[in-house]
Amino acid sequence: MADQKPDRHDEHKALLEKSKQQQAQKKALEREQKQHALDRVISDHWGGDPAAAGAAQGAQTPEPGNQGGGMPASDARVKDLKNFDGAGLLYVSTDSQLMQAIQTLAQQKVGLVLVCDPEGGLAGVLSERDVIRVIAGHGAAVLDMTIDSFITTDVATCGSNDRVADVAALMSERRIRHLPIVDAGILKGMISASDIVTFLAKSRSA
Repeated sequence: MADQKPDRHDEHKALLEKSKQQQAQKKALEREQKQHALDRVISDHWGGDPAAAGAAQGAQTPEPGNQGGGMPASDARVKDLKNFDGAGLLYVSTDSQLMQAIQTLAQQKVGLVLVCDPEGGLAGVLSERDVIRVIAGHGAAVLDMTIDSFITTDVATCGSNDRVADVAALMSERRIRHLPIVDAGILKGMISASDIVTFLAKSRSA
């Protein structure tokens, strides 16, 4: 009986699958490490409960344009971290094709992109997880379809006048690292855990 040779196609497929799993595990570890970093910052600056700490100190609304110099961390507002004027904001529209959104994620090297409706409001977000879920469930045919049916619409947001302490608490509670900034229904920008960490480092050294 002739010896059976291994199927190179199956070998390649198995190696590719293993590589994908390793990449997914690596990204999951990176997300967890960043979340732990945020939790440590919250513990260091607010004793583990930023919202309660800010309320106890009586947060006050800072003057417009204040960039946080000398301001207690509990008093700071989202608008004090940086200018959220929408410039450079990464987003796609609800009528974008899934392939276009994937290309945006790849080109910008990000794992999540905001999705806006025609009026400029936040319709939801599209993440790498959403893309994988959709393609796994429906196949490559969805690549030419618009993303409005695939996005995550239950998105936590904040406003530019919200306290940084409350934003940090929400991030920690929801285990997220980014929050869209929405004022009067219009998407204005994005605040990240890194923004908060940078702001707190500057306020500590001020």
